[in-house]
Amino acid sequence: MGDYPDIDWFDIIGDCGYYDQMHFIHEFKKIINYNPLQLLKKSEGNFYFERPLLIMNFEE
Repeated sequence: MGDYPDIDWFDIIGDCGYYDQMHFIHEFKKIINYNPLQLLKKSEGNFYFERPLLIMNFEE
């Protein structure tokens, strides 16, 4: 996103077999229980490098 301005995220979503952004977000939320923006905020951006964070309970 902001760190990768040359990447077309919609192309990546399409290449992964999703029809559109909402299709991706729906599937993402079904698996992770948060939409991508919610996960980014709750993980403070550490969602990729801190893989155990994906299985943590984000309940406050």
